[in-house]
Amino acid sequence: SGEEDWNKKVEDEVVHQEKVNDWDRKVDQVEKELEWESKVEEAEVQVEKELDWDRKVDQVEKELAWESKVEEAEVQVEKELDWDRKVDQVEKELAWESKVEEAEVQVEKELDWDRVWESKVEEAEVQIEKENEWDRKVDQVEKQLAWELKVDEAEKQIERETDWDRRVDEAEKKLEQEVGSS
Repeated sequence: SGEEDWNKKVEDEVVHQEKVNDWDRKVDQVEKELEWESKVEEAEVQVEKELDWDRKVDQVEKELAWESKVEEAEVQVEKELDWDRKVDQVEKELAWESKVEEAEVQVEKELDWDRVWESKVEEAEVQIEKENEWDRKVDQVEKQLAWELKVDEAEKQIERETDWDRRVDEAEKKLEQEVGSS
């Protein structure tokens, strides 16, 4: 009878241990899934940052293409003004001089537009720098949060191991008492 009780207790302890091991495996699986989801989220954030950067690069390329067109227009206007001066020297007509004045007004407007555009490009560059600074700050916070998450996980693991050690100690004491009393 004592041996059957002992075998029953050992069998119960083995079953209990299997349940604990099964539970630990399930916890490990959940932790792996959570870690994987965290990595997926980080990858999605990185992809969004890269897409955002691509959009900013496209915008700057459009602005640079526009500046190139403005410069070509300025060269063209300069050529036309040279031609106008030659015509003035030959014809010296008041009507022609009036057209030259209109062209000069147009050139001034285009030059004004070019100055406004350059100002907008500079503002965009300042904004991009601010956003890059913000991105660096966000990266720092994300690293801090990731570190805190690792610390929390380590603390939980220590608690599990401490709890497991306590349960093992209790089981050993209980077995010793029962062995001692039988």
